[in-house]
Amino acid sequence: MKNISIFCAVFVALVLAGCGEKKNYKNPDEIETSKELTEKLFPKPEENVAEPQENYDDGTVLTAMVSNGKPSIVDFTATWCGPCQRMKPVFHSLAKEFNDKYNFISIDIDENQELANKYQIQAVPTFVFLDADGKEGNRITGMISEKEFRDELLTPAWY
Repeated sequence: MKNISIFCAVFVALVLAGCGEKKNYKNPDEIETSKELTEKLFPKPEENVAEPQENYDDGTVLTAMVSNGKPSIVDFTATWCGPCQRMKPVFHSLAKEFNDKYNFISIDIDENQELANKYQIQAVPTFVFLDADGKEGNRITGMISEKEFRDELLTPAWY
């Protein structure tokens, strides 16, 4: 019985000691929005990075890009897709590095459903590799490392 009394006294002391603790509640104005958090986690690429061409309404501009004699890498992406957002800096970095050798094109599947259907995109991100004539040679679906992506560009077996 004495042990129970001691236990109760210690328990009450601990509970009362915690009552005076200062809580660190944030002011609602200080809480980051999901957009701010996304921008912090996935920062935009540097200003001087060669930006891939983005968001075509139909295939005409894509066809014109592909017809310039260079092979193309088309990134089918979506703003709501976490893996797409993580691959975006990789794609932009490679666009800067290989801009003289390839066309880099980014297509938002929500804004360009016809192109997504034309290329039978079932999941994002999907990277479609087109030869200089615009014929598909390879595709990668999902996330890959920058090294794997670079190796695919350095030793292409698809054009």
